[in-house]
Amino acid sequence: LSECYYYGDNNLPEDRRLAFEYSLKSAQQNDAEAAYCVALSYIDGDVVDKDPELANYWLRIAANLDYADAQLALACALLREKSETSFKEATEWLTRGAALGNSDCQEGLYLIEQMQKLGISYLDV
Repeated sequence: LSECYYYGDNNLPEDRRLAFEYSLKSAQQNDAEAAYCVALSYIDGDVVDKDPELANYWLRIAANLDYADAQLALACALLREKSETSFKEATEWLTRGAALGNSDCQEGLYLIEQMQKLGISYLDV
C-alpha cells in the first residue's frame, strides 16, 4: 500500500506523506524493506526532515533483518565516519550483504581488500 501511494499506482493518488506513514507502520512491525524505505526518507528529507541518526537507526533495523541494500547503505554511512571502529563494522555489514548475494557489497569488500593490499588506509579515502 505504501508503494502504491508513493508512486500513485492502482488508482491511488500519489501521496508520499501517506506512503511514509504506511512504511513506518510496517517498519515498526519488523518489515525490513519498509524500515529501509523509512531510512531513505530520513536520508533524502523528501517527506520528513533529514535526520542522519534516525536514518541510521532504521538502516540498522533493516540490516539486522538481512536486507542487503540496507547493509550496503549502513556500511557506506559507517565508512564516512572514518574511524577504526566504524570501518570494522562497515566491513562486517558488507560481508553479511555479500553473503546474501548483493553484488555491490561484494564489490565493496573487493575494493577494501585491494586497498589493504596496496597499503591504503580507510582514513586516506
